[in-house]
Amino acid sequence: MARTVYHGAYEGLPGAWGELMQWLEANGHTPAANLWEWYVVGPHLCPDPADWRTKLCRPVIE
Repeated sequence: MARTVYHGAYEGLPGAWGELMQWLEANGHTPAANLWEWYVVGPHLCPDPADWRTKLCRPVIE
């Protein structure tokens, strides 16, 4: 499992996923088909997008 936490507004999530995918490839990992996001801190808890946190999770194939 590869995980990271993205800090910022939801509009930046595609770029964060791209960076995670680049890291996986650069480190010799093969991503599995599924993935998920966990919105740890979002507009439901904090009005400032700079304080939002989203956990990105991508299983890998051994």
